[in-house]
Amino acid sequence: MAWVALEANRVLHIHEMVVRYWPGGEQGVVVTRAHPHGAWVGWGGSERTI
Repeated sequence: MAWVALEANRVLHIHEMVVRYWPGGEQGVVVTRAHPHGAWVGWGGSERTI
């Protein structure tokens, strides 16, 4: 099972799509980042976890 969420990153002023898998979903994986109004979207390549 997975939880997919679009969350605001208030430090970087962008939105991030985060996926958490269960079991073990405490650590989220950022799969993409985007401008809050869709001016740009960066797909894949992210190693950052939250």
